[in-house]
Amino acid sequence: MKRYILPVVVLVCFSTQTSNAQFLNKLKKKAEAAVNKAIDEQTVPPKKQPKQAEQPAPANTPSAEQKTTEAAAQSTPLQSYEKYDFIPGQNLIYTDSFKGESIGELPAGWNSNGNGAVTKLNNFEGNWMRLDQNGVYLPGKALASTDNFTLEFDVIFDLKSNGYGFPEFFFGMIAAGKKPVADNSFLNDQVGSRSFKIEVSNGTDRSNIRIGSYNGYSSYFRSPVKSNDDIPKKFGKIVHVSLQAQKERLRLWIEGDKIIDAPKALPAGTDIFNQLFFQLGSSNYTNQQIGIYVSNIKVAQGAADMRNKLVNEGRFSTSGILFDVNAATIKPESNGILTELAAVLKDNPSININIIGHTDSDGNAAANQKLSLARAESVKNTLVNAGIDAARLKVAGKGASQPLASNTTETGKAQNRRVEFIKL
Repeated sequence: MKRYILPVVVLVCFSTQTSNAQFLNKLKKKAEAAVNKAIDEQTVPPKKQPKQAEQPAPANTPSAEQKTTEAAAQSTPLQSYEKYDFIPGQNLIYTDSFKGESIGELPAGWNSNGNGAVTKLNNFEGNWMRLDQNGVYLPGKALASTDNFTLEFDVIFDLKSNGYGFPEFFFGMIAAGKKPVADNSFLNDQVGSRSFKIEVSNGTDRSNIRIGSYNGYSSYFRSPVKSNDDIPKKFGKIVHVSLQAQKERLRLWIEGDKIIDAPKALPAGTDIFNQLFFQLGSSNYTNQQIGIYVSNIKVAQGAADMRNKLVNEGRFSTSGILFDVNAATIKPESNGILTELAAVLKDNPSININIIGHTDSDGNAAANQKLSLARAESVKNTLVNAGIDAARLKVAGKGASQPLASNTTETGKAQNRRVEFIKL
């Protein structure tokens, strides 16, 4: 029995060694495979994943393009002059945009008991007169109007609330009577033989407007207060004011909105309204904390009878169609006169007209001729859009070749910047 023990042990040991070697070989191969796999994963770029479809932005999240468009829309004040029926007077009496005036000083010829001064503003063209508080401002020139006249001007209310009320803004006209229009007494009392005054009380969310008139020192008319919530929305922007007086009737527009139309607002009298004034009240603000600026003042004698001029006399000319500076873009406050003109042409379908643009003499003659033609084209396009057949309308541009007045004064230049309509 003993002689068989050793071979068995040896056989068992051999078998065990063989199995262990095979096992170790398998482990070695698995380890090498794992290492190779790890190396491959580090050196071979990962398999490209399919591109996922972009998810649409939520409806309430604007795109970059939408944000840009919305920002542009918000930076452009919306103006509606669709029902604006103001028609400026035919003959300009007085204009003032303070061009050529010394910056930092009261305009030449003006009288005041305040510290108003001509200034330039960063975001607006031209010169502006700043009104200080507790001051009255009078042009020293007689505005020889009739009992039928118009007044226009631009005003900027640069107002930011610190909790106090803003100063009241006043403007109006005086019939000076026997007194000189520049008489110092008008700095204290703006009540000649007759007068009227418009009061604008601005708040942060609305403005209150009222008209008052006087027969001498006796109160003649006082309108109810008219609230307007559009003016505060335009703080820091240009607000256009238009006024029309026809004997006893007084009408007021602000930014195309008819504020007041009072048939018996003005006292009758023989003395004409020949002096304009601006006035600023007081407040708890310093003059450096607020700013009220006026410019582009125009006073003109009575609105022309356009229908009679065009239909019967065959010619009508107006400086009341306004354009952007050195451009053919018609300003929205020209809507009233263009609407009236379209109505005359619709009522008289047999009338064809030639629209002729004119400029002042500033600038190059060739450029002025081109600009005057472009402005006539703009007027034609507006009438076509209003329903007038384009075949009835011809256009021409005369530049500065046919002035009505001297080009040496601001008022003369304004008279020369006109559009003429001639029946064919």
